[in-house]
Amino acid sequence: MLEILLLAAVVSQAAISSPVGASPDEVTRKYLEHSKIVLVADPGRVPEGAKAAVNWNVVSEDVEFVEVVGRSPSEPPSTLYCWAPPGEYLVFANIWISTPDGQIGVSTARLKFAVVPRGPPQPTPVPPTPDPQPDPTEAPFPSPGLAVLILHEASRDGELPREQSTIFTHPNILRFGSQCVTVDGERFFRVWDDDYSDDQFRNVPTLFREAYRKVVDQAAGRMPWIAISTGTGGYSGPLPGTVAETLELLKRFQ
Repeated sequence: MLEILLLAAVVSQAAISSPVGASPDEVTRKYLEHSKIVLVADPGRVPEGAKAAVNWNVVSEDVEFVEVVGRSPSEPPSTLYCWAPPGEYLVFANIWISTPDGQIGVSTARLKFAVVPRGPPQPTPVPPTPDPQPDPTEAPFPSPGLAVLILHEASRDGELPREQSTIFTHPNILRFGSQCVTVDGERFFRVWDDDYSDDQFRNVPTLFREAYRKVVDQAAGRMPWIAISTGTGGYSGPLPGTVAETLELLKRFQ
């Protein structure tokens, strides 16, 4: 009888030889789901001038279909590639040896392997968005009391989520402005576009104008933006995504 080895390996790993005559009930190798499985049948010593061919058969009681891509060259070794869902599989390699004088020898090697699940896919961790933390030691702009500036690029408001664009005109947000300090007869609470010119500020209190320029520089084009000053502390950063989150932020400085 021909000496036959059935080799099993995963790509990039060393081949593992399974001894001839291994029990078909013994799982000789385990693979992770979706791994590329490579099986090599080696007929061993082939008489001079003889040719070898291999026919593969993969069977399983656990699944109905096994994707097999194999090749049976005229000379050994012959290699089979397969991808299989979780389950246990029995592989048969039928090897034919034909000699120049017409003699044919047939032998079968078999191997049992298992495919095990990788487990449920793990979602890519998304770091939590930190809540805006006020800096009690630095105000984003000078003010004699509570003051708020909200900047946005008005021409692109339509690209914002509705929950965020609503902030600019929401009654609860505007009502908060009544708690802000008064400067030159005007409440220091403004929702402004981010590209006003000096000419547009001709009738605006100087303190408002200076605060606007500082906050525009702090935002550096990252719109929408909110800056809150108490005169001694405050916050300057991206505008929260909802009315509720914005109110929560504002109330930290009441």
